[in-house]
Amino acid sequence: MLIGFMGSGKSSVARVLAAKTGLAHVDTDDMVVRQAGMSIPDIFAKEGEAGFRDREHDVLKTLIAMEPCVISSGGGVVVREENRILLRQLGTVVYLEVTAKEALARIGHNEERPLLRGSVSPQQLLDRRQDWYEGVADVSINTSSQSISQIASDIYRRLRELQVI
Repeated sequence: MLIGFMGSGKSSVARVLAAKTGLAHVDTDDMVVRQAGMSIPDIFAKEGEAGFRDREHDVLKTLIAMEPCVISSGGGVVVREENRILLRQLGTVVYLEVTAKEALARIGHNEERPLLRGSVSPQQLLDRRQDWYEGVADVSINTSSQSISQIASDIYRRLRELQVI
């Protein structure tokens, strides 16, 4: 399970890591969008963040019964305590660390990210979540100045050291 702030590379790294391990890749945001039949910005517009988080929680619960896979999550999955409990049950949690500045440089001003349109700055948002990311993580990987391939290789090496794969 990969967690981290928006722009940390969760989805991209998960695809490469899945290929390295031979496991399937599952993206929780993609699952939410498919099940809702609408985009994340539309979910936020119609149901607010709480509605999106409810949907995200429901998706996490369905993943408990799945075969082992590489899961990439949305950046805010850690904001609910019940999600942090589920994350631990899903297996090894890898936190992809990124600064707010680097995350913004990676994603730019993306209208698909509703929380970037709010009154809270990305730095404040990251600061609020930092302890939750660190608290649920089994492994932390600094993604600064690394390619997607390098990050995936680092995770793969760390998971082998932990005898997870």
